[in-house]
Amino acid sequence: MENCVRQLAERRQEHGRELTEQERLDIVYEGTVQVLKPGIAGVIIILAAYVPILTLTGLEGKTFRPMGMTVIFALLGALLLSFTLVPALCAFFLKVKAERENPIVVWLSRLYRPTLEKSLQYRYLTVSAAAVFLGFCLFMASRLGSEFMPQLDEGAYALEAIYAPSISLEQVVERAGVAEKVILDKFPDEVKNVVTRIGRPEVATDPMLVNQTDVLIDLYPPEHWKKTKAKAELTKLMAEELDKIPGLHTSFSQPIEMRMSELIQGVGVRANLGIKLFGPDPDILAREANRISRIASSVPGAADVKAETTQGLPQLQIAIRRDKIARYGINVADVNEVVEAAVGGKVVTTISDGATRVDVSVRMPQSFRDDPDKIGNILVSASDGKQVPLSQLADITSMEGPVQISRENGQRRIVIQANVRDRDLGSFTEEVKRRLEREYKLPTGYRLEFGGTYEQLQSGRARLAIATPLTFARLSSLPGYPSLSRVAFWR
Repeated sequence: MENCVRQLAERRQEHGRELTEQERLDIVYEGTVQVLKPGIAGVIIILAAYVPILTLTGLEGKTFRPMGMTVIFALLGALLLSFTLVPALCAFFLKVKAERENPIVVWLSRLYRPTLEKSLQYRYLTVSAAAVFLGFCLFMASRLGSEFMPQLDEGAYALEAIYAPSISLEQVVERAGVAEKVILDKFPDEVKNVVTRIGRPEVATDPMLVNQTDVLIDLYPPEHWKKTKAKAELTKLMAEELDKIPGLHTSFSQPIEMRMSELIQGVGVRANLGIKLFGPDPDILAREANRISRIASSVPGAADVKAETTQGLPQLQIAIRRDKIARYGINVADVNEVVEAAVGGKVVTTISDGATRVDVSVRMPQSFRDDPDKIGNILVSASDGKQVPLSQLADITSMEGPVQISRENGQRRIVIQANVRDRDLGSFTEEVKRRLEREYKLPTGYRLEFGGTYEQLQSGRARLAIATPLTFARLSSLPGYPSLSRVAFWR
């Protein structure tokens, strides 16, 4: 359109009269044809920058391919319209009498011409300065951080609050209420509402224990805040207040971001970075995970670093001694039945309420079930009718057992999670890797994997490093492309 306006103004000035309809149509046609080659070349160059995105696979492909295809189709549609519909609209509506220059462009042209003359006069200095500037840009590019996806402000927090594995449901409900009260009391102008979900959801897509809770914090708009206007600062202030609650470990995220982290890194991983440690022995896994978490927490930018809780669940172990029960003529099944009825509960009757039938079970009170000595006083009937205490038939011990056993691809694993604040994920993960290589040695038979968005970032970057040069190499080898590119550059 710009070329048509210029051509119509120049031809009218040459003829010194109004142009006829046929002359106008011919000029519009000529103006369109003149920019045909450089226009196509320019679009091809832009398309070439987006074609490598179509080669991405996995999650990064599902994330970015639709964007690449949208841009490509939009450019092709714009190219088609620019040589069909736009010339037709120019033929209908463009009736140019004189081309008016933009005053800003005129002013810039007056500055540009002497600058261009000086650059040509001192060409060696100009090229040297350009080379130095290019080197500086490359140096700065090497120091830039990297992220797979930018962090968006969802206007809410999704807080993962974890308590001790031995805590009861009643205690979790009470402590969750305390945490909610602290948040609402300390940040009345920032927090609109707080809701806590305890344990797994109704649809069991996310396995969670009773001591694991999700706290959803709805925030007011930032202009309503009084303590701070920056969300990063609000996160720090809120974390400091929650850290004062004993026995509570928190990890800050956002609702959509948390679910995306789980989709990318696997169930149970809700932080920016998940370091997965694989190995056969659960005790060694827990010990080594704590060592790794200490190293990761010392890296600048680390926040909410925590190893997955796999140990520490109180258990009562009753190991039946076969030599003892044989002396009294008691079967293993008899002992198990007594223990099940006393500790676990046993159905003794059923109550009918219309069409509803409810089983009624009986067991010992809580105060007896929590005391190993009282459990040892449970009497078991011998074959001769004698009542023998359970402590004489079995070894009763209190111990800590596994809270959960996590597996991935058939291998036992434990996850160390970490959020990143005031720093990019790429450089943080690279520094964690370097620190682990320098300060930590994996036991034999164990291995580490760095999951999460960092893994997608690395795989996407590696694929683009191959696809991008191949695309432009293929583009430059197309027949007629060098002349097209020169025309596009000149225009």
